[in-house]
Amino acid sequence: MGILGRVQQVIAMGALLLLVACGGEGSTATSAEGGDTESGNTQPAQTKSLTVGTSASITLHTLPAIAVDQGFDADNGLDLEIQMFPSGSAMVEAVATGELQIAQAGDVPFLSLASGGVPVRLLGELTDSGANYTFYMAADHAPENPEDVHGKRIGLPFGSTSSIIMDQFIAEYGLEESQVELIDLAPDAIAAAYSSGEIDGFVLWSPGSNRAAAERDSVKVHDAYTSYLPCCEGEQKLGAAHTVVFGLQEILDDDPDLVERYLQTLLDAKEFLENPDTVEEARGIIAEELDVDDEIVQQALEEIEYPLSLDQALLDDLSAAGEELVASGSVTEVPPLEELVVPDALSSVAPDSVDL
Repeated sequence: MGILGRVQQVIAMGALLLLVACGGEGSTATSAEGGDTESGNTQPAQTKSLTVGTSASITLHTLPAIAVDQGFDADNGLDLEIQMFPSGSAMVEAVATGELQIAQAGDVPFLSLASGGVPVRLLGELTDSGANYTFYMAADHAPENPEDVHGKRIGLPFGSTSSIIMDQFIAEYGLEESQVELIDLAPDAIAAAYSSGEIDGFVLWSPGSNRAAAERDSVKVHDAYTSYLPCCEGEQKLGAAHTVVFGLQEILDDDPDLVERYLQTLLDAKEFLENPDTVEEARGIIAEELDVDDEIVQQALEEIEYPLSLDQALLDDLSAAGEELVASGSVTEVPPLEELVVPDALSSVAPDSVDL
């Protein structure tokens, strides 16, 4: 069974529930019309509530956390509620059942939902975080060559981008799949498993990767873009590692203004993060929110880019990731990404960020 077998079961259940939810009573979307247009007031006419799914990672939670802390959501007429999940794959059920209006996750959860028939639509690229998806091993098992990974136990969350990174590591270096034991672990369970010796290495993202690596004397083996193997150090792309913002077609139909407000909120947070005058404060917000050292936040942010954009390169990378999932048997087909991307919302608030 493919790495996303459990995800597909959730999608099947969610698709049925979503058919009931869509078009039913109880929609909380409110119209953007009715504002004080005669007075020329450019502020949002009314505050709208929005629940967004994210995870407790520096990659995904940085901009929403800054937005709420600095009141950028309120500035854009939003009452933003952040619903935290342990990983993007854990978010799948909430999206599939319509519990979440908008979510942000890695490419694998988005592709699994789309290929499973859930009507998700791509709103933008949140991050390029390949350098932050890291394969660590204990120093006493440190591989000199890729073949040294044979016989080792590697922990990672199945159904996440970490799965693609590890699968591509095995394929790129011609390893025998049967000789590398991959163990499905929740992100917050990896540190304990690594500390106890249950696993010899792991593939994870910040801050979980930093916390786990500190449990033992560790060496960095690879990330999505670079090899640290003594035999072959240097650039070696295993695959792309994007996180994306996406929403259900229902919310785009019912209240596109709500989507635009959220994207503008993220853009405001991005500006705060990238401003030299406020970047230190931004790091402090993330460190406090995720309860991690400022040094970890600083290191992670050096490895993560926040483009908040849409372009053909993103679609090409997502398509390649989809093909890898098909090859592994995790999904049956690559979703038609050109049909799923909705550039209008991002284009309306940041025209230069869209190049399709």
